[in-house]
Amino acid sequence: MSGTQATTTYGTVTKTFHWLTALLILTVIPLGAVANRLPYETNEQLAFKAQLFSFHKTLGLLVFGVALARIIWALTQTKPAPLHPERKA
Repeated sequence: MSGTQATTTYGTVTKTFHWLTALLILTVIPLGAVANRLPYETNEQLAFKAQLFSFHKTLGLLVFGVALARIIWALTQTKPAPLHPERKA
């Protein structure tokens, strides 16, 4: 398994960037939604809510960094050929 693209498939690095980005996004969105719905009447509740939002923001920055690295990686790699070049979309 190669890190760079082959003529018919994407490489391991590209696939890893893709799935890591998807996993992070699917984690950040519900985390923010849950944190937003939490009550904050007591100091403990407020501290927990702030901690979840902090984690949400940290993961959001990680998503940005991974997406930026993914874009830079994609610009340096060749794209695989279409599976069915005779088909026109």
